[in-house]
Amino acid sequence: MSKRMRKVRKNEAKIEKQEATNSNRGITLVALVITIIIIIILATVTINMAFGDNGLIKQAELARDMAANSTRHETESMANLTAYLNTVINDDSEITPPTDGTFSEEEGVNTPNIGDNMELVVFDEDTSTWKEDPTKEAYSYKDTSTEGANSSEWANAKVTIDGIDSYFVWIPRFAYKIDSTNETIDIKFLQGTGTLAADGVTVCKYADDPTLDTTTDYIIHPAFTANEDLGGGFGNNNGTNDNGISGIWVGKYEASLANKADGTNIVPSSSTDGDILLTDPEHTDKTVVTRPEYSSWRYITIGNMYTNAYNYARNLESHMLKNSEWGAVAYLTESKYGRNGTEIGFSDDGYITGGGTDNAYATTNQDQSTTGNVYGIYDMRGGAYDRVAAYYNGSTSSNLDYGDSFASQGGPSTKYATAYTGTSESTAYKYGDATYETRGWHSDSAYFVVSTGPFFYRGGRYDSDASSTGVFCYSNNYGGANNYSSFRLALVV
Repeated sequence: MSKRMRKVRKNEAKIEKQEATNSNRGITLVALVITIIIIIILATVTINMAFGDNGLIKQAELARDMAANSTRHETESMANLTAYLNTVINDDSEITPPTDGTFSEEEGVNTPNIGDNMELVVFDEDTSTWKEDPTKEAYSYKDTSTEGANSSEWANAKVTIDGIDSYFVWIPRFAYKIDSTNETIDIKFLQGTGTLAADGVTVCKYADDPTLDTTTDYIIHPAFTANEDLGGGFGNNNGTNDNGISGIWVGKYEASLANKADGTNIVPSSSTDGDILLTDPEHTDKTVVTRPEYSSWRYITIGNMYTNAYNYARNLESHMLKNSEWGAVAYLTESKYGRNGTEIGFSDDGYITGGGTDNAYATTNQDQSTTGNVYGIYDMRGGAYDRVAAYYNGSTSSNLDYGDSFASQGGPSTKYATAYTGTSESTAYKYGDATYETRGWHSDSAYFVVSTGPFFYRGGRYDSDASSTGVFCYSNNYGGANNYSSFRLALVV
């Protein structure tokens, strides 16, 4: 091969090598561009995942904050729980029980229903005074047949009107069954305003239930029902149903007249200064109270008794005690939750409420209360007669004049006064009113209302024959002002 040919071939080989090199360089550049694009895309995605609104870093921050909040919440909850346990366990404190008339399983009765101007109180034996009951449960309705005589301590409340204190006792809703042969009264307390007894088993019946069998059934006492004709009438109270009420507050003592300025007892000496209406301009400086060691309010007509009691505290449904409400107290007193068949003591020291002065109600006269101790109701045997808001509506208008604020010929029963339609107690009596059902118990006097005496007396008076007085005593009267008749307040919250 010639020298020139060898040179040509050498140049061709050199060219082929260069072309191959150039080709490889082109491929490498394209790959590099593609690689760079892919890296840019991946970098963008990664940045968004890491730093975007829903990115990993933001999510991590949220998780961190949620964990911190959860820890703080748990710390606060544990602190609150620890504080509560320290209060309950270390301080030996308890949750305050209700005082709204609802049923208490622990006490077995409806809780005392406390309204405005009222305060549940307990007796301080060291100072012989009443003080606030901070526990709201310093009371009991014990079975004295097993717990011992005089062991039942009914709930007491202080009511303050015009700066003057008065005292009332709680009578919880109950049903009863009477054994006339053995002269005993069996009581079952009820739950709330219904018909179920505290035992959770016995269903009690209303007095107007046509299926009622008095030999076997327990009768819901009419004083707690909505039926006005039976002596009740306080239904649909505070938004509850129309079955009635959970209990009543009864004046601890007979009513007295006091000076509003300082609470000083005013002792009327005649109908001129006793037979007054407190709403009259001349008498707005006076008030009615129920306190111990006061002279009971006498020389006042039954009509003015009714009106003054009604106006005492309208927000508490104040009224003059009715025959049915007297009966409720009498039945509870006679039962094992009161004196268990033992007659209460006779109050023979004039017309002084609580049976005498010098704190006698809390010392020598506890036997005169319905519980045999300081927690009961006084002046129900002796003292002055107690008139009640009940009358015979078949009497003439003239005979009813003294009670014309609530009584009228042919008049109906209302929730504040009860009309009786006859003079024969065996047919005209009402269930629970402590007349025919308990006639003559403890040898108490028993004279039903008549045309000329259309109003009821209850309890007896201090200068009567003690053997004829008591919680089952009843007689009739004409309703005029006299020296020996008083009355008693009642409240429904």
